[in-house]
Amino acid sequence: MKSPNQTKIFMVIAMLALTSIVCVSSSNNGAEQSTAAPLTAELSEISGMVQVMKPEDGQFKDAFNGQTIVVNDQVLTYKDGRVRIELSNGTFFRLSPLTTFVLEKMEERDDGLFARLMLEIGELWIILKGGAVDVDTPSGLASVRGSYLHVSYWPDTGETYITCLEGECSLENLGEVIKLVAGQTAIILNADAPPVAGKMSDEEVEEWLNMNPEATQVIISLTETVAANEGKEPPQAMTATPTEEQSLSLGDTPTPSATAFDCGPPSDWVDYTVHQGDTLEALSAAYRVSTEELQHANCMGTSTAVTAGDFIFVPNVPTTTPTFTATWTPTLVPTKVPPISTPTFTPTLIPSNLNAVFFNPAGPNNVSISSCLNYYKTDVKDPDGIVEVKMYYIVDDNQAGVKTNPLSGSLVLLTHMGGDTYEKTNFKIDSWSYIGTDDVYYQFYVKDSLGFVQYSPIYSYTDSKDCGKPADSPAAFTNLATFPSNPDGITISACVNNYQVDVIDADGVTEVYIYYSINDPGFSSPASQLMTLVTVNTWDITTSIPAAATDTVYWKFKTHDGLGYTAFFPASGSFSFTSGLTCP
Repeated sequence: MKSPNQTKIFMVIAMLALTSIVCVSSSNNGAEQSTAAPLTAELSEISGMVQVMKPEDGQFKDAFNGQTIVVNDQVLTYKDGRVRIELSNGTFFRLSPLTTFVLEKMEERDDGLFARLMLEIGELWIILKGGAVDVDTPSGLASVRGSYLHVSYWPDTGETYITCLEGECSLENLGEVIKLVAGQTAIILNADAPPVAGKMSDEEVEEWLNMNPEATQVIISLTETVAANEGKEPPQAMTATPTEEQSLSLGDTPTPSATAFDCGPPSDWVDYTVHQGDTLEALSAAYRVSTEELQHANCMGTSTAVTAGDFIFVPNVPTTTPTFTATWTPTLVPTKVPPISTPTFTPTLIPSNLNAVFFNPAGPNNVSISSCLNYYKTDVKDPDGIVEVKMYYIVDDNQAGVKTNPLSGSLVLLTHMGGDTYEKTNFKIDSWSYIGTDDVYYQFYVKDSLGFVQYSPIYSYTDSKDCGKPADSPAAFTNLATFPSNPDGITISACVNNYQVDVIDADGVTEVYIYYSINDPGFSSPASQLMTLVTVNTWDITTSIPAAATDTVYWKFKTHDGLGYTAFFPASGSFSFTSGLTCP
């Protein structure tokens, strides 16, 4: 089973967790030291758009047949791109369209080849000539003892999927291991899901032939074994170009071991996108089937976990809760099998909707900014042509939790600097509307010539500078009430007094306080009482300021405006009075 969204995502990002898919020969696995000359890897059978990025270049460049790649080189295939990567010991890999992988290690050891790959997105096919190959993806750990393995990973679902054409295989995640044999499959739906086993379909067998004519004899042997297990006549020997009568089928492949599961959907079931709040029990009630039938159809074992955004199979019938309607996805007809004598192939084109690649981003990320003016940049490629590159951004006040993907906020157009580079220099993201420390999120956006849009990963930084805050408009204080009602420079005769002032501020006035300190003209430990707005601009309070009979009370007015600025009256110094009384 492949991800239903495998044509919907092609943003290459750094993965956080690692999954190893290991192809191991029957030799001793323990040798750790290389005793032979380093292996080489060479590109061939290039069709469509294929690019290579070498660390010293820092950007993707068009690949060519005969090009040598070395450790830490990255290979990228676009919507129509395919390539074969052949090692000097005879092992080779084939990359399907929309695939990115990094060659992380490659050496010859006493027990044969050892190579490690990072599969960041897409699918690859491994035909191993002894030794071991690790393939890291973000959602599981698989291994195979033999020579033929297919691996796919799609970040939109987090799904890792393998088909084991020859040898003994296994898939592991969360401490659970599924062991497989030739003709079986295994899937991890996401990094938090256990592995589940299944069996290869006829379409997957034909896909092996389409991509790898070298697999023909292995598939003939596999189908003969299956036929013998079922008591059927084995298929006729195949010519170089299989005829319709000689088309290969695994049929109802029996479970070769206790670790394999005979599971999968009935032919008339359809894809359904899991919604937030869905449960397996609710879906079984809605589609009037048992939870066991849903588990069997989706190779879930005994698990009942479903995650919003995942695709599962359900019956193609009206539900009892018509809010959620399953969408039927037609089965694609496989392409014709090429002759064994002709290793090239005609690729099946994938719709060119999401095939942009973002790389070399620049901008503040996971830091607290020291300046409001910052530099933002990304490099981006799209074989369909680029119309515009923009940057979305949004400010989170640390409470709203507004981070979504893609972001829904303000945007700014980036300037094309030539080549693959788009940037915005000395750009300020206003954050002052949320006074104090804020989280700012941003991501890049590209629109291609076909009208499709695509988004980069989300980046973020902390802003405590209230960037973009307008300058303060000074407050004007007028019409203080006549003393001694507002005491200043006197000894008061009553504890309760009236304080009143008019305040005008172009930015608005939100609060006015009577602000005071006892025996402390420096206001090192002040107190305050909130005044009441009694007319359009007039603020008033009748109150007692707690003080002893011998204390001197220093006081002034304090105001906050609509931008968060603070002003005092008097601006310097203060009013004062002597208590003369013990006031509560």
